[in-house]
Amino acid sequence: MSLRSVETEFDRALSVVRRSQIAPHLEDAIRSTSAGRPRRLSVEMLLAALLVAPNQRFRSGTLVTVHRILTDELSASRLRRSDLMWDEHGQAKTLTIRQVRYLFKQIVRAMDFSAHTTSGLDADDILDVTDTTHEWLNALVRASLPDSLPTAEMHAIDASAIPAWSLGRRRATDAQRAAGRPATASVDPDADWGYRTVTTDSATKKFFGYHLNAAVTSYTPGSPWQSIKAITAFDLVAANAGLTESTINLLDDALLPFAPRTTLLVDRGYSNWVAPAWADQLHARGVTQYLDMRDDNLGYREDPETGVIMFAGWPFSPWTPRHLFNITHPKRYSIAPLAPNASAPVRRRHARSAAKVEQFNAQIQALAPYALVRNGRRHAKGHQRFFTRTHGRENATAAQRRTKAFTQETISVSSAVLGKHYQPHRWGTPEWIAAYSRRTAVEGAFGVLKARTGYAMTRGWTRAIGITANTIMVTAAIVQYNIQVIRRWAAKNALNDADLYDAPSKADATPSGPRPAANPQRPGAPPAT
Repeated sequence: MSLRSVETEFDRALSVVRRSQIAPHLEDAIRSTSAGRPRRLSVEMLLAALLVAPNQRFRSGTLVTVHRILTDELSASRLRRSDLMWDEHGQAKTLTIRQVRYLFKQIVRAMDFSAHTTSGLDADDILDVTDTTHEWLNALVRASLPDSLPTAEMHAIDASAIPAWSLGRRRATDAQRAAGRPATASVDPDADWGYRTVTTDSATKKFFGYHLNAAVTSYTPGSPWQSIKAITAFDLVAANAGLTESTINLLDDALLPFAPRTTLLVDRGYSNWVAPAWADQLHARGVTQYLDMRDDNLGYREDPETGVIMFAGWPFSPWTPRHLFNITHPKRYSIAPLAPNASAPVRRRHARSAAKVEQFNAQIQALAPYALVRNGRRHAKGHQRFFTRTHGRENATAAQRRTKAFTQETISVSSAVLGKHYQPHRWGTPEWIAAYSRRTAVEGAFGVLKARTGYAMTRGWTRAIGITANTIMVTAAIVQYNIQVIRRWAAKNALNDADLYDAPSKADATPSGPRPAANPQRPGAPPAT
């Protein structure tokens, strides 16, 4: 798709800034902490230019690009209407880069939540500033999506590496330690060393910077909004910071107020988060999740109270043959069709991958007769009722015949027994695969943000220093990404994206993905013993 004029992009960005209503709050915050003659550049105009800078025309998050937009890229008539061009001593004058940098620093100061620059504030004040800043910036993100866009029933959540512009801290050399000198410090005190997935655009596993934590919409397959993979909420933390608390805060402050009781799609890394900090927190908020299993999560355990065997977050009959739990975990759960002109090596790799998927599906299906069946919704306290199974019960041992899973038609499995891996469908089943496969929405969004052919958010894309300035720049890139997502969707549907923001809101009437029945077909009561 061709690039639109900078004027049009600026209009879209300015509309987002005004819809978010954060500019007046920032103006008030800046006036309360600074004095001097009136500024020509308003917060509203600077924010709009910041949102345009990451556009694929510029692919930049620098104030040099912002200054260029506010002086050279907009028409002279537009600049004069906005008081960004004026006559002085018979000559036309425009903003200086110093004026742009000054206002940006004032905005950062008003929103600063860095622990390294807020030493004069107590813990509660820092928390207030942090919450306010994230509230304002996430308001910008929400404003980049039309009110007419329905709320997605599912959101994919993940984290992605955002390298800092500055060099990272270095360990002290032997000579430095011998001389009593410290290690080399970094210009960016808020960034830190962390790890990322190696890709084409990130060749090293270790990096210095931040982690972007974001939620991306996953609309119902087949619905008019299926192609919209928009970012609805985000957070930025140092690369070495734990993501559990950040993700819970993101849910509470930026996602759940606008998408209550959403279903989350998360990768296998989340399966290692302890239940009290993650799974239990989700259940307390009425949120369900679909997550993948790591190989070290695939052990089974017996519940002495009910007799069931818990495997991958699901209860099974006590007499389930133990060898059935030896599941071969494939890299992918589905294989794309083979191209007609594929080479011989490609055909061989495709055949091997298809064989692994087929083997996995057969192993999951072999467990099906022993898997207990949900009976109604999960209780608010966390326990879940299940119908017991009769298949293979003749093989039960004397001890297994005394368990509730053998003697009762239904049993209740406690939250502690279900554990952190419980989800609406049994792991590996076609229903689970259909839901979990939609998690690629967040990977696609990150791919566009990070790719050099997208928004090129690699090291050097911005020269911001500190977590507050970097968070503002990341916000601008996310908003620009959302604007273009809506633009492409509107063009595909022969709509004017400018008109979408005034259209009435619609509800996503189609269920967003497979949902388990509230009362599944009863598998049959166990015979009297």
